[in-house]
Amino acid sequence: MNPHKMVPTQLVVKVASHCNIACKYCYMYFRGDESYKSTSRRISRETVAVLGLRINEYIEEYGLEHVIVTFHGGEPLLVGKRYFKEMLDELLSICSADRLGFTVQTNGTLLDNEWIELLARYKVNVGISLDGPRLINDRWRVDHKGKGTYAEATRGLVLAQSAADLRFRGVITVIDPSISGREYYEFMTSELCVERMNTPKMFRVSGLQYLQVGLCTPPLLEGKWL
Repeated sequence: MNPHKMVPTQLVVKVASHCNIACKYCYMYFRGDESYKSTSRRISRETVAVLGLRINEYIEEYGLEHVIVTFHGGEPLLVGKRYFKEMLDELLSICSADRLGFTVQTNGTLLDNEWIELLARYKVNVGISLDGPRLINDRWRVDHKGKGTYAEATRGLVLAQSAADLRFRGVITVIDPSISGREYYEFMTSELCVERMNTPKMFRVSGLQYLQVGLCTPPLLEGKWL
């Protein structure tokens, strides 16, 4: 292997094609991508098995010490607890547990104590998607009836934060520039007690410009998004 070549060590796997909410900036429900209508609602057992084999080959080929698989969607928890456990067991039956780690990125609305216990048992890192204060979050992150998801998302967030054995990794936010960096940062850290935030690059929707910001740090207290 070329020692100067960067080799990815994190794989993002879409395990669910559907979602139980309908964010207004989502490429799937509102940006013209209707591929979910003709695909399976969840990843097949056969695909999971092949994925495990390919990951194992990848680890051996590049001499990697550790690879992280991030379960994405749609909403990945829609596959259900039993199936989620079966996916983990299948991957761990092929790949060594000390060389394979897991993360799930969820909207948090489906989290309950049984999910927390399962994710903690398999040492799955958990990230939650939330767009800030209720007014901002519920402007964009709504269910299929147009109702805001802030209450259910923060219920899941608090559940994850309070679980002693769960590896909670923080929040990912799509930034609405109508809220200042200071207001966003102080709300997340003071009101929701979130220590890790990431604000990924988005696109222009309905006249709003979404900006690349990266990991939120104290400089955001200046109140500007770049």
